[in-house]
Amino acid sequence: MPLDRIPWRDHLAALKWDQGDHIMVAAPTKSGKTTLAKDLVERRSHVITFATKPRDATLDTEYRDWTVISHPREIRPWMDRIIVRPKVNAKKVGDVMAATRAAHREIFPQVFDFVYREGGYCVLIDETLYMADPKYGGVGSQIEMMHYHGRSNGISMVTLTQRPAWIPKIIYSSASHAYIAKTRDSADLRRLGDLGNVDPKQLMQDVQSLPTRWDFVYTPSLGEGNPGIINTRK
Repeated sequence: MPLDRIPWRDHLAALKWDQGDHIMVAAPTKSGKTTLAKDLVERRSHVITFATKPRDATLDTEYRDWTVISHPREIRPWMDRIIVRPKVNAKKVGDVMAATRAAHREIFPQVFDFVYREGGYCVLIDETLYMADPKYGGVGSQIEMMHYHGRSNGISMVTLTQRPAWIPKIIYSSASHAYIAKTRDSADLRRLGDLGNVDPKQLMQDVQSLPTRWDFVYTPSLGEGNPGIINTRK
């Protein structure tokens, strides 16, 4: 049975996203997943996201009203929307890359510790593969813990990825809501079967048949709502 196409603003108005519920977004670059995530987290008052690149046009434009900090000690309870961007000091190109990894590996775990201790936050991760990979952000275990214990701690995780096959399974099994863009990759399609409360074969068919790269199959895998097709441009 074909999915209904739901206007994006209508979908946002009807979405039941409780504190502690997690959202997963899987879509290739230039498909609108960062815009989708920003529209979602605008519903939250205390949100933390991570800047993994020295320069990020999307964060610098669409998130320009957020508070940028370089260390978790700068976080204050009254800060509503925070971007964590560690300071990197290096002179050579090779040094910059090494210093960036070192800064991320030092600062990001401290931010997760703060969030876990305080509770009640929404954590937006735009580059989940980078954050989870031990060679780079190195906070894969913290991401998994947040998904395990997020509901009881009042923490909502919003995790974005370009490829469904690249991120930990716990993100799928704990997601209350999922937004999946078109893919025909066999590894990606198999991983989508880890989403809870969905028919894997039907989901695979729906995802493969999406008409454009800006369309997403929405599925309330563990939450309330009706599945459908949404597009942030419409």
